[in-house]
Amino acid sequence: MRTFNQKTISPGMAYCECLGYRYFYEDSTQFLAWLMGVLSSEAVLDKIGVQEKVRE
Repeated sequence: MRTFNQKTISPGMAYCECLGYRYFYEDSTQFLAWLMGVLSSEAVLDKIGVQEKVRE
């Protein structure tokens, strides 16, 4: 099994998963930058539940 950046996940290794992509915790910053390039910043923010508000 491999991560988004082609690192191998061996049996017994801990890894993270987000939107179907796998990554190691120590690669979180690189993963987030890669994900924004794949999906766009707006799509990433939408996926994590950011909501636009209008002050009345």
